[in-house]
Formats: sequence, structure tokens, C-alpha cells
Amino acid sequence: APFDNLDARRAVAFAFDRRAVARALGGGDLARPTCQLLPPGFPGFHPYCPFTASGTATGRPDLATARRLVERSGTRGARVVVQSFDILNPSVPEVMVRTLRRLGYRASLSVLPGADHFESLSDPSKRVQVGVSPWLADFPSPTTFFDLFACKSTNASQFCDRKTDRLVAEAKQIQVTDPGRAQALWSSAERRLVDQAPLVAAYNFSNADLVGERVGNYQFNWVWGSPLGGRLLDQFWVR
Repeated sequence: APFDNLDARRAVAFAFDRRAVARALGGGDLARPTCQLLPPGFPGFHPYCPFTASGTATGRPDLATARRLVERSGTRGARVVVQSFDILNPSVPEVMVRTLRRLGYRASLSVLPGADHFESLSDPSKRVQVGVSPWLADFPSPTTFFDLFACKSTNASQFCDRKTDRLVAEAKQIQVTDPGRAQALWSSAERRLVDQAPLVAAYNFSNADLVGERVGNYQFNWVWGSPLGGRLLDQFWVR
């Protein structure tokens, strides 16, 4: 509570300023706003953002819609603790705190050591209301993201939507034999998940690599486009 209520979750998604987070992290050279679970370049990715006035992730927050949803949810005035961890740029959770206050919630910030933060996120008994959770793809399949919200997993959001699970299961089953159909299923599953708002997606990392003048055939893999790297060194040549 209060985010066991769909209207309350969607209100936060409408009010959250993704552009402010991206700017705080360095802007377009380092972070790009997103409304989505899947990052660009993944199977099933199609640009989708139902939570801004313009329908794009770089659009302005829609505070009017957000406040109507809060009123309809009956959760205005609830106390909400936003939990973060000590090595994260504080601007990210601070934007969430400001968002919640604009919606009429009595919001505060709790910063824990990283190990304690992630342990409590994965423990349903801790009842974390809002928590920051960065995620990097472990392998080039949408399952590395969807499995975080599966009914059978101990997911930090405590979210369960069996229709989304069925779409994901079917996509997994036919990914090799019918990749076109699988792409459509991944996309449908993501749109349903975004609409249910168990998370407020904020940004995708963006990398910039510096190479020497003698380097050619630079290639980059979107899947590993994170602070851990993405350049395909075995494709480079040096003159």
C-alpha cells in the first residue's frame, strides 16, 4: 500500500519526470528517458509511452491526469517511504520523492547500504513501498526483464499478472521456430506490463566510447550497452 492500487501506480507513472532524471545523470550522452521495461534493440521493443502528454518518453509529465487518478484511488495523504542505496546518484530517488509530494503523498527518503537495500527489496515481509532497482541484461532475451515480474518469482514489486505470464511463456516457446510471432508476443506482453505500472521506468544507459584514429570497423552490441561495455573488440582493426 498504497501501490497495490492500480490507479495509484499509474498516477506516479504519469507524474514522474523522466527528463529530470536523465538530465541529472548527464543527459543524452549518458542516459535517455524511457517508459518501458525493454531497452532499445531487444526483441519485442517498440517505442511506447502512455504516461506523458506527448506520448513519448521525452514528453512532459501529465500531472493533471496523475492527480485525478490519485483522487480516484482514495490514497491521497498516505505516507510513502522511497528506499534507495548509498552509491546511487541521489537525484534519481529525489525526483521520485518530489513526484509523490506533488501528488499529495507524505513522502520521505530512506538511504541504506547497497546490500541491505537489495536484500529488503527481495523480502516481501519488509513491505518496501517504492525502491530503486537498476537492471542490466544478463543475456539477449526479453526474459531477463520479464522474469523480474513473473508470478512465480520473488519479485521486488510483488506484482502478479497471469495474462502477462502466459504471453511471455508463449513467446519463449516459439522464439526459435516463429521469431516474427514471438516478437509480437513480447511487444504485447511489455505493453500490458507497462500499462499495469508495477514499475516506473526511468532511463536507459547510453555509452560513448573513445577510439584512436587508427581504429576501424567499430561495432557495438546493444545488449551489452551498459557501463560494463558494449564494444565488440574482436571486430576492430588497427592500421
